[in-house]
Amino acid sequence: MVKAGTNPRGLGLVTGEVFGVLDEEDIEAYARKIKSPWLVEDLHYRVELVDRKGGLAKVEKRTRLKALEPGLQNYPHEIRADGRTEAIEVSPGRKLPEEQKLGGVDVVQVFDPPFSFQESREVILRFNWVDAFRNEVEYLVHFVRFPQKGKTRIEVIFPKDRPYKRYEIYRGGVAGELSLLQGGLKLEEKKPEEGRAKDGRPILRWEIEDPPHRERYRLVAFRSEERRVGKECRSR
Repeated sequence: MVKAGTNPRGLGLVTGEVFGVLDEEDIEAYARKIKSPWLVEDLHYRVELVDRKGGLAKVEKRTRLKALEPGLQNYPHEIRADGRTEAIEVSPGRKLPEEQKLGGVDVVQVFDPPFSFQESREVILRFNWVDAFRNEVEYLVHFVRFPQKGKTRIEVIFPKDRPYKRYEIYRGGVAGELSLLQGGLKLEEKKPEEGRAKDGRPILRWEIEDPPHRERYRLVAFRSEERRVGKECRSR
């Protein structure tokens, strides 16, 4: 067991990190090459905006994890966003005391029993964002922290009385940038699926197949037809 604030196994760190994957696209071999402890096999990221003022958003991340080392017991989550992060829950297992960081919190999920070598399990992270989506232009950022072989599904549900007027999806950039005009962002050609919940709320659903390691994706939603670059909601 480890104390909050310590990182004896280098959780979330890999040796000799590089961008992308091996030429033969063997993502698991790439993960072993860079000594990543984890391989992500699938991820479903769901954000529900509860009220029109952006005062509350409910978030759920379901991740299918595969252990590339025996006896892995701890998995790190980074939560970054404007506003406050509250009501953090993990399943299965338990979480160590949260560690406050600039712009968010770090959470370590502890599994009992530990993962066996090559074992896969679904792990769940749930939390609330308070006052995180209050601007006319909002960003939802997904960072590919561990090598991934599978699909990332991103779903955003908007209130009926605060629908998006339009959206854009970018990839690339660097952490901490405040503008779409910085960081070499590239507009994605693949568009989300637009839909409606049973109660009529608008939904954007977007799927990424085998996203490159260390890549950043961002879904930008505009509340008006006019394009204005605003503050980034640094969530991942």
